[in-house]
Amino acid sequence: MIIILGMAGAGKSTQCKKLELTGSYQWFSVGQHLRDIEDGVEKAEMAQGKVLDDTIVTPIVRSELNRRLDDPEILLDGCPRTVGQAEWLAAADDTPKVRRVLHLVVNDATAMGRLQRRKREDDTEDAMRRRFAGYHRDIALVLAEFEKRSIVITEVDASQSEEVVFQNIMEVLS
Repeated sequence: MIIILGMAGAGKSTQCKKLELTGSYQWFSVGQHLRDIEDGVEKAEMAQGKVLDDTIVTPIVRSELNRRLDDPEILLDGCPRTVGQAEWLAAADDTPKVRRVLHLVVNDATAMGRLQRRKREDDTEDAMRRRFAGYHRDIALVLAEFEKRSIVITEVDASQSEEVVFQNIMEVLS
């Protein structure tokens, strides 16, 4: 399994869609999965830019990962968001092994511009600011957890064009 990390607007979903089209990967977007839930506290909290509790996210991700054990390799987008989720993914023996982490790096201004253009209902300015603050607060700890467990982390400059970012990711994965 390859974990795709990056702040909202870094292009995780865009790149995962392109990778999935190669036929070598299957993409699981935790955020999209949760947004597809018709009702519930989870959807309302996400719309406000809040990070959901591990007790909500972990069982959903575990179930989906186990449903997708067949090839091609899984691209996990939207998890981990917390150290607890990173610890679980790195140590889990009931899900696919984390082979690599791709960290798509972009600055706040670029991410904000991208999010404003995509016009998703949960991309309010307040929600975006909360997501950015949470990301900046937690990402170093999440990455440190993977480093501690000797999982390869590769940073990719996601501020470039969609095609250049994709080429860079393909080079890393080859």
